[in-house]
Amino acid sequence: MKTRVTEKLHKAIDLHKKGDIQTARELYMEILIDDCNNADVWHLLGLIELKEGRDEGFDMILKAISIAPLSPLFHSNIAHHYKHRENYKKALEHFLNSYELMPSIETLFEVALLYQVLSFNDKALSCYEAILAQLPSHSQSLNNIGVIYAQKGEWGIAQAFFQKAIDVKPSYEDALKNVTIAERKQIDKT
Repeated sequence: MKTRVTEKLHKAIDLHKKGDIQTARELYMEILIDDCNNADVWHLLGLIELKEGRDEGFDMILKAISIAPLSPLFHSNIAHHYKHRENYKKALEHFLNSYELMPSIETLFEVALLYQVLSFNDKALSCYEAILAQLPSHSQSLNNIGVIYAQKGEWGIAQAFFQKAIDVKPSYEDALKNVTIAERKQIDKT
């Protein structure tokens, strides 16, 4: 039976990748009849449902997480969907779980962004600084640190971070706009 389930799963995933979502969904459902605790199938079904705008997908991915709580992929995928739906606290919770299970700069950046959105700027700064310790050329972190200092009214420090972001990535539009604003604010102060 295990071999049959594995074969069906491979076929369903292949169909899913090729865009035959309906047939893939049907195969996933068949698999669940034989193996109702298949975390991968619950996860993949959840992704289909969420992509098609059905909130049941959250429950399906949460079911996958309950079966396989140590999967950073499951946590990361549901976090992206929570973020897209502007449920930032849930997104943060799952990105933190994903990061704890498998640290990566990409996930830490998502954590930092959510801390910033939720106005936990000290935590966001710590995350951005941790990213820069590993990857000093991470222009988005440099820019976002500048944004945090700009929000505090510390325009000189903000301008320096925006300029560092531009030095790393000269075509970075947000940083280019931000450095101009910071320069104006500095001039207005004098």
